[in-house]
Amino acid sequence: LDDPRVPKGWMMKERSNGSKNLVLLLSPEKHYFGGYRLALKSMVENNKPKSLIAEMRTFLKNEGWLQDSTLPENWFYRSEIGKGKSIHFIDAKGDLFKNSLAVIKNTTDELLIQSLNNFMEKQTTVYNGGKQVDSSWTIDPTVPPGWMIKNIRGLSNSFHVLSPDKQHFTCRFVYI
Repeated sequence: LDDPRVPKGWMMKERSNGSKNLVLLLSPEKHYFGGYRLALKSMVENNKPKSLIAEMRTFLKNEGWLQDSTLPENWFYRSEIGKGKSIHFIDAKGDLFKNSLAVIKNTTDELLIQSLNNFMEKQTTVYNGGKQVDSSWTIDPTVPPGWMIKNIRGLSNSFHVLSPDKQHFTCRFVYI
């Protein structure tokens, strides 16, 4: 039975660790991975077909990873809230960087540094009523025109909704 949350032939298992959902993936070759990023990294390192790598990248969204046009091709980011807020990055090879400084320390590529600077400049707060609107909020046909929706990290289709007047709802059914 194919699971729509993983590529064809893959299997997954979810585990809850407190407030976090952990994902374990099993490849068709019976290799285990502790998440989509590690599976992607292995696929890149083992020169798997580009189409399979591209497909795995599409599943990163299940762990809250997003893309932005200002970042290099096949780069992803997500906001991490813990001791302060930071933005984590995944590069095209599947390597994880815990903040923008970590990216800059590991490269001499001026175009990459400029892309990262452009991205960071865009990360300004639009809505500051305790939450913010960034590129993780999207327009979606499942909510009324003018409303926005945000997939909350996890695999169980958990969404927050933002009204045009910036009222924040923790599920899409509250505003009906």
